[in-house]
Order: sequence, then structure tokens, then C-alpha cells
Amino acid sequence: MLINMTQKLQLIALSSFLFMMSIKGWLVDRFDFNISIGIYFTIFILAYSYKAELLAYAYERFQKNILDVDFLILAFLTLHFIINYHISINGLSFAALFILFSSIGRAQDQWNKKVVINSILIAAILCTIGVMIGFIEGMLGNSSIFNLIQPPNYPNPVLNIFNSLFSTNWYYQISGFQLSINYTAYLLIGGLATISFTDYSQGFKNIFIAIFISALILSQAKIGYLFLTFFGIRFLFNSAYTLLIVISFSYLALSHLTINHIDTVLENAHYFKSKFFLLGDYEFYVSFFLWLKISAFHYLNASHWFLGNYNEFIAIVSAEPHFLWVSLVLIGGPITTLLVLIKFLQVERNYRETDSMQSTLFFAAFYALIIETVVWDAFDAPIFWIIFLTIPMLLKERS
Repeated sequence: MLINMTQKLQLIALSSFLFMMSIKGWLVDRFDFNISIGIYFTIFILAYSYKAELLAYAYERFQKNILDVDFLILAFLTLHFIINYHISINGLSFAALFILFSSIGRAQDQWNKKVVINSILIAAILCTIGVMIGFIEGMLGNSSIFNLIQPPNYPNPVLNIFNSLFSTNWYYQISGFQLSINYTAYLLIGGLATISFTDYSQGFKNIFIAIFISALILSQAKIGYLFLTFFGIRFLFNSAYTLLIVISFSYLALSHLTINHIDTVLENAHYFKSKFFLLGDYEFYVSFFLWLKISAFHYLNASHWFLGNYNEFIAIVSAEPHFLWVSLVLIGGPITTLLVLIKFLQVERNYRETDSMQSTLFFAAFYALIIETVVWDAFDAPIFWIIFLTIPMLLKERS
């Protein structure tokens, strides 16, 4: 229960920000409607309502100075802007989210934890409503506002198995209010990650867990299967970091190679860039994700790594990098990227030290989203930074 107007304002602003950031692309694509002004307004409200935490964060950074990783990340990001004579909007987005969610995580009171957790749940519930509407829309088959028609030869073995077993021809990817099924999955995983930390009854929690998982499966996003696998590993084996690593490498391998039976005619070369090798009756191709990484390596090499430009790279390959670490090099340079990696290792180590006391669902979400950064430009995704930066700090305080 929230106790004052400021906390109510924070709840409305944070849940609105999370949800609006997730639907902005969908609104532009489906209705040519831009909500950027609304997003900027919620950022202003959040900054105002968390001004004490932001000031405390800034004061702590300047006190520690070069001994602080956060300070160095922001300092070298600024230096990169100066070297390139260009202030990157993407770099500013990353910095704003990094500072905001690091600051919120330092708030000491229990009510702030409730605000953060309930904001994620509200966004996840709205996302679930969109998925259910998309499912009904797919059943009726008369439009594709809330879902996507799966492209020919799209590498989705789970759906192919489902269609074979039940003799169906389901070819919809349900994104709901989001433009991408992946962003739909990220919000749903965020809801699953935080439901355990609420004060609701276990029966109530179980209902929402079942609903969120159903929506996650309906979305058909591959990270949904990774999350459920991590959850199963943790549930069955408790401490299973070795198995986690094996599954992660398998997931990434399958994300960067696509497989095609030699008798199947490729109607869509987008996911099959070039043939890698042949094994029996199956052809292994360089996937879209691997092709992007190869293209990024050549581009960064040509730009001497320090002079790359995020928007220029997109213009060349007609796609975003789909790799957090390449995106960070493009918007902040190699040194900034290395410092963010150090920050990642610190957060992961701190989380692992208190891991035994935390939720299995959060464990699965935390590591699934980390692995997903290899195929996701997460630098401007609020849900990622909340799960990675804010929640672990709140849990550390709680423990």
C-alpha cells in the first residue's frame, strides 16, 4: 500500500514509462502515432520525484571519483562525445537510464521497493492483455494489429513441432502492444521476476505466474524458452551454474546458426545469410545475428573502433546491431564498453553472493536477460536496467 502522493506519482510515472517505451514502435508502425512527448514527460516526473536519490547518487560518484566504475563509465562516455564532436542521442538515452535506475536502487525505504516492483507488474499485466487480444485476433484471422504473421522459413522449430503434433497451421507471432515479440517477452519476464517479492498471497502469485507464462509461450519469443529452461534448472538443481553455462552456449549457438533441410526451398534469405557447412541432410547457415556481428566487426575496424557511429552503422546494414556490446562501442567507445562490462561482472558477483536467499523466477530472469544482451540492443530498454541494476540493489538491502 502506498502512503503518500509522491509514491503514487512514482508508481504512475514508472509504470507508464515502462509501458510507453515498449509500445512506442508499435504505435508508430500501426497508427503512425508518436508518443515521444509523453515519454519525455514521464522521465521529467521520475527525475523530479526521485531528485533526492539522483542527487545522492551524483554526490557519491564525485566523492569516489576515479575509484568508482559508474563515474568512469559516464566520464569516458562524455569523452567519447568530445572526441567525435557529436553528442549521441542513443548515448544520452543509455546514460539517462543508467543514472536513473542506479539512483532508484539506492533508495532505502521499503515503499520504494513496492513502487518499483508494482510498476513492473502493471506494465507486465498490460502487456499480457495485449497478448491475449493478439491471440484472439489470430484465431479470428481477420487482421494483424496485435500479432505478426511469421515470415516464410522463419527458424522456429518449436512452432513447427507444435503444428506437426496437432496438425495445425498456426503461423502467428503474438506481440500484443509491442512491435517485437522479444520486447513482449522482456516485459513478461520482468513481471515473473518480481512477482515473488510482492506481499500478495501465494495463491494470487501462482495465478499471475501461470498467466504470465502462458502469455510468454504464446508470444513464441525464443528468450521465453531460455527463461523457462533456466527456471527449470534452478528449480530442480538449486545450484547449477555449470549447467547454466552449457545451456547459454547452446542458446547462443542456435541463435547464430540457422539450420535447413536440403529438401526445403528457402523462400526468405533474411535468416539464412550464407551457407556455413553441410551435415548429413541439413545445411547450416550464418544467421542474421552472426551476419550483423561480422558486419559490425568490419565497420568498427574501418572506423578504428573509437570513431564508429551507431546511426551510420544502421544506415549501412539496414538493421540495429542486435548486440548490446557492439551498440555500446558505437555510442560510447571501447573504453566505456569495457567499464560497463566490469560493472556487469560486479553486479553479477554481488547477486551470486546473495543468490541463495532470492527467488527462482528472478534468478531465471536475471541470467536470461544477461545472455540475451548478445542478441539484443538493451542499452535503451528500461526493463533491462531495472532488472539488472535496480532490483539487485533493492534485494541486497532486503537481505
